[in-house]
Amino acid sequence: MISLVSYLSPGLPTAIFEGIGERLAGLLGIEVDVSFVTGASGPDPVVGLDGADLAFVCAPSYAELRARLPVALVPMAPVFDDPRAAGLPVYFSDVVVGPDSDAANLDDLVSARWAVNDERSLSGYGCVVKALGLDVVSVFSGGHRKSMDPVLRGEVDAAAIDANVLKRSETSGLRIVHTFGPHPIQPLIAAPGFARIDDVAQALQVISIPSLGLSGFARVREDDYGDF
Repeated sequence: MISLVSYLSPGLPTAIFEGIGERLAGLLGIEVDVSFVTGASGPDPVVGLDGADLAFVCAPSYAELRARLPVALVPMAPVFDDPRAAGLPVYFSDVVVGPDSDAANLDDLVSARWAVNDERSLSGYGCVVKALGLDVVSVFSGGHRKSMDPVLRGEVDAAAIDANVLKRSETSGLRIVHTFGPHPIQPLIAAPGFARIDDVAQALQVISIPSLGLSGFARVREDDYGDF
């Protein structure tokens, strides 16, 4: 059995990862157990993958893990149907404000209060900090979808949302005023000693779930995931 955990739901639908697991099982001829960890974009780097063989994580979490543990990059990563990605394994963060906001661009949000999902997120936190500095006023929500609600209620001024999540969410009342990216797409990584990386990578080449926005997988390299 192969154990696969995703740290990217419920922002991205759980059905995406369940579908990937089901297709991997059929192609590899082995059971694939899919599970989910919510509230963070990656595992505690001290704990590591905690018994899982494979994990979908955000890029900063992978960089943090590989600095401590011999985790490995599976050299195929998701491609979503955002036309801005142009068929590449990249994604974007759309900055949203509420219906009563006067903000027209990022410059209007320099002193804003931001809802951010978690510190290991590139699209919801890292890009904001890179643009505005570490002293950005942040309220941690625990998830991209949870970041939208306080923006709508006027409790915070803005949030940066993974565009693939935003596309699949109820966004009535939210307005996009800026876009960060492209970011390297969230990678699939393997635990130290996992022996079937090549088999998994080969299988991913033929997996797509168009109905859920997963166009397929494309090749990635270590160089695509620098230090965050």
